[in-house]
Amino acid sequence: YGKVLQVKLNDEKNNAGTDKVYAMKAIKREAVSDGESKKRLILERLILTEANHPFITSLEYAFHTSTKLYMVMEFVAGGDLFTHIHCVRGFREERILDHASEMALGIEALHSNRVIYRDLKPENVLLDHKGHIKLVDFGLSYRGEKGEDLRTDSFCGTEKYMAPEQLLNRVYGPAIDWWSFGIVLAEMVSGGKHPFLGRNRLETCRNMVKKKQTYVRRLRGAPPVSKELISLMNGFLAKRDTDRLGYGENGFLRIKKMPFFEEKDGSPLNWKDVEKCNRQLTFTPDVSGATDLKYFDDVFTDEQPVDSVVPGERNNNKG
Repeated sequence: YGKVLQVKLNDEKNNAGTDKVYAMKAIKREAVSDGESKKRLILERLILTEANHPFITSLEYAFHTSTKLYMVMEFVAGGDLFTHIHCVRGFREERILDHASEMALGIEALHSNRVIYRDLKPENVLLDHKGHIKLVDFGLSYRGEKGEDLRTDSFCGTEKYMAPEQLLNRVYGPAIDWWSFGIVLAEMVSGGKHPFLGRNRLETCRNMVKKKQTYVRRLRGAPPVSKELISLMNGFLAKRDTDRLGYGENGFLRIKKMPFFEEKDGSPLNWKDVEKCNRQLTFTPDVSGATDLKYFDDVFTDEQPVDSVVPGERNNNKG
């Protein structure tokens, strides 16, 4: 299908003394030759172009050759949330507050642009070198038309993060993203344990549709879960979308007013400071800077950084 390379901008006009580093996704044209794949790629580019939000990865450049398509995005050095979750016994609530508030703003920005994410999971939540959230990978997202209800019925995503209405093949709306958000919250609490975990994949899906959530207890030595955080998770993991926290026109306002979103002194969280990245974060990735590769597996970083040649390719880069 393609590969992702860390690249530097070849800009002779850049006299700032620092090299700009990006992540470049190279995609073979033949891999997106069918109508559905092409449609998803165009939509992903559109979402990245329109988003312009601090917690959604940005598309900086896009170009193509006769055989490949290229998308050049900001490079995010702090690793993905999945890796961080599985490195500890469960995040402290101060850290969950940091991540959850930024994720919530990113999701709401997508919904405001008539986009349903449909693939929110820890692997698609990256941290930059300062610890701020970046949502990535919008290949499965859905974008509604202006003036129409933001609802669809296609079955796609990652099963263990799908809302009950998706698993039941029903029509659904943006509330599915808040369900996925609740699952991610529960995994941040438990160190990666799914709140509806069954003995196999089918039982997990059945539990998600029918069973009341049972939060996995934190491992020994981890602090207990507050009632405010439990209330927040319960709100997101309501089975019926109309009962779910975040549902409806004023859904995000309800989220912001939840007791969990408070500072240490008990004052309401300043959401403007969150969006402007003005809050002091609890966790900062252990990296030397914005280009560090520490959180990337050696299997990938040890490869020669070569953009493979496709038979018949001509050297005719186009903007």
